[in-house]
Order: sequence, then C-alpha cells, then structure tokens
Amino acid sequence: MNKFTLLLQLCLISIAVHANEKEDKHTIVGIIVDNETKLPLSNVEVFISGSTIGTISGPDGKFTLKSPYLPCKIVVMHLSYRLVVLPVNTTKQLTIELKHQVHAINEVSISGKNMRKRNLRLFYKYFLWNTSNHDVKILNDSVLQFDRSNTDLHTSCESPLLVLNKHLGYEIKLIIHDFHIYKKRSNGEKVKLNSASGTALFQLKGYHYYKETESSHASREIQVTKNRKAHYQGSLRHFLSSLYHDKLRINGFSVENTTDSLKQAFQVVSSENGIKQYLFLSDEVSITYIHNELGEPINLDKKFISFRYSKSKLISLGNNFWIRSNGTSPELSFELLGAMAQDSPVNSLPENYKP
Repeated sequence: MNKFTLLLQLCLISIAVHANEKEDKHTIVGIIVDNETKLPLSNVEVFISGSTIGTISGPDGKFTLKSPYLPCKIVVMHLSYRLVVLPVNTTKQLTIELKHQVHAINEVSISGKNMRKRNLRLFYKYFLWNTSNHDVKILNDSVLQFDRSNTDLHTSCESPLLVLNKHLGYEIKLIIHDFHIYKKRSNGEKVKLNSASGTALFQLKGYHYYKETESSHASREIQVTKNRKAHYQGSLRHFLSSLYHDKLRINGFSVENTTDSLKQAFQVVSSENGIKQYLFLSDEVSITYIHNELGEPINLDKKFISFRYSKSKLISLGNNFWIRSNGTSPELSFELLGAMAQDSPVNSLPENYKP
C-alpha cells in the first residue's frame, strides 16, 4: 500500500474559514516594486495559495485580493523575477519587492536525456497516482528539475507546472519546492527506488493555484459539479470538517483510538478565531467511512441495512494539529494511509470550494 505523508505547511490545504461561519472577506491590498529601482511592476500574478483567488497587478503595481480567511499565504510571480511567497495575517497594505531572476540554460547529454526519461516516468507514476490519463494531464513537464540518488528522487520547478484536471474542471498551477519519492521497508530502512520490495512514499511541498475551466455545454458543468461533490465525500477534508463540527457519525465516520478503544481519539486543546487545535490521544487512529453506493455518507445514528465502507489511518507525528471549520488547515502533523490518501496531489479541490 502506498502512503501519502501530509506535510501541509504548504498550501495544498491551507485555507481558512472566518469565525462564526460568516461570509466576511478580508481585503488584502499591496504594491509590487522592483527591489533596485523601486518602480512599480505591472502584470505580476498574485494568488492565494490553495485557492481559486488571484489577480494581476495594475500599471501602478497595485493589487487587491478578497480573501475569505486570514492568515493565508500569497504567491507573487513574474517570469523575469524571483518567486515570492508571503504569509499574510493582516489587512495592512503590503509593499512587495521583487528581485530579478537569472535563468541558466544547461547543456543536456544523451545519457542525461535518458536519465530524464526515467525520472519523468517515476514522477508521473506517483504525481498522477490513481488518476486517469484522460482526465488529468501535465501540460509542460519541461519545467521539472530532478535530483536523484539510488534511494530518493526529488523533483522541483521554478516556473509553474501546469496541470489540466478535466474530471474536476480545473487548470492548476503548481510551484513545486520538493516532490520527494522514496521506498522504505517496515523497519524504516530505505531501499533502492528500482527495488521490487518496500513501500513507496511520496511527499509534496509547494503551492497551488486553481482556475476554473470553461465549458460550452451545460451538461458538462453539471457533471463536473457532481464529480467535485463525489470527490469531497469521504475525503480528508470531509473528515476534518466533520470532526470540527462534532458531526463524525452523522457524516458517516467511525473513529477508533487504536491505543485504547475506551478513550477518545482526539481532544480539543484550544479554539480561537474559528480555528480549533487538536491533540492526538493515540499514536494511531483508525477511520472507517460508511457510505451508500453513490459514495454519500450514511448517518450512523440511524438504522441502515445496505452500506459500503472504506478505511483509513492517521499516524501521529507527535504534534498538535489545527482545523478550520471547512475542514482545511494551516498545519497538519500526521501521516495518512488508506482510502483518504490514495489520490494524486493534483486530483484535489481548491480550499475555497464549498460542498
């Protein structure tokens, strides 16, 4: 079984929801300038990582974003300048200075091309894990850079990687700091990447920006809406939102503390500004999602006969974790195995998606 270790300091899941379920939005304003000349820069892309919220700076270098949550991370990028990622927890005007980017062109040997093909095959295998080539396509894998040893493959990109997810109706831009692939035995020992033994693991650190794809057919839009709902149901975000609102059983989730079945699996340590902090009361927590044939949750507090289920497991990394009311988080600290971990990193929903 493959396992996706969640390192969600990245903005794959870093959206927040305002306290008290209000629809208030925080206005983020700023100006972007060249760090040497101090002159304003236009046509610079600015987006809230993990969301569909983005804009372009105007002729005066200014931009405005309407964020439904704070804190957040904004990503600022331009082809001629170095990428900037900025944590934002205030609505005070920002001044962002960009440094010029120097692009180097490296010669590639025949052996280097062959190695690149091998690296691409391995990257595609895990980055598009459990997806259909028809539904999800990478449009510009030429931007990817690889660093490989016998036991590890690290992938990164300075320019955005573009991914088209037709199934969920999004084009996704990704800035990948590190997509790490490796294999380990049950005792924790690493094995060679080309070994037939061991469990493959992959970890992603980076930033996402989603853009809705346009459809000329109403029937296609309806299908995409259904696909997104089905993708959400039984997902990690569905589980975390249910945990936040104390609706686990209503939403079909059965949770078991594997260390001591008589104890709760989690404990709320604090609750402030619409964010709850949780403590693991067990090293491992087993989660069973009970649903019907359409994937819709079954209320476990009511009688039911026919059902299906899927299983997952959370393994504590020794730290507390935070959840916002829509099931997203600025920081999670656990490993995820099983059904909730079986999707590709690009087969995901933006964090301002509302189910």
